[in-house]
Amino acid sequence: SEYQSVAQAARESVECAKRELEEARNSYINLSQASSQSNAPDSEKDTSIQRSMTVSALELQHQGFKIVEILASFNPQYLENHNDVVRALRWLWRSRGRHYRLLHEEEISPRYHCESLALGKFLVRYAQENTKDTDVLFDLIRIFLQPLSSVDFSFIKHFLLNMVSSVFSVEQKSQILQRFSSLLSSEGSEETKILSAQMLAIPMLKRSSAGSIFKDHSVKLFIESLLK
Repeated sequence: SEYQSVAQAARESVECAKRELEEARNSYINLSQASSQSNAPDSEKDTSIQRSMTVSALELQHQGFKIVEILASFNPQYLENHNDVVRALRWLWRSRGRHYRLLHEEEISPRYHCESLALGKFLVRYAQENTKDTDVLFDLIRIFLQPLSSVDFSFIKHFLLNMVSSVFSVEQKSQILQRFSSLLSSEGSEETKILSAQMLAIPMLKRSSAGSIFKDHSVKLFIESLLK
């Protein structure tokens, strides 16, 4: 049956993840043993131990991403129905640690270079499923605040442009403008405001009919915030 096929695929994925985790754990043990046998100063040994712990955390996160990907592939509403998972993904996306790792990929194993890419794909999938949560769009543009990396995030830009021009209702567009208006009057970075205008507000206004969104009260507030 279809259920048995799904269950079997999930079991096989879990077993594969267990094998990969065991291989990674063995490599960490070997690294720690080599470090303890060396004549390095205590401070350097402490740094090596901290590095091993960091790699272990990255491996656990890597396996977690695989599990979420499997569950979301079998259930398209998985992310929409599990707010705790989405909160964790958004926290990781905003975290300084992820930002640092993206900018210093040479310091970590290539196995973990896909962290930001995986998170971006999860959040795009969530935004597609839950169009009522327009705040996630402002989360997604964060990736373009950072210098260019080896990862191609153009899919996020295309997604944002498509959503604001073709998918959102007048009410949802109004919510975005209200959020953007609040951003303009806040003490947030100028780069965030510029990107929000370029990727959300301006494309949305250009593709909206005068008889719909331009009569909305939020547009009036938006214009007033620009004139202040």
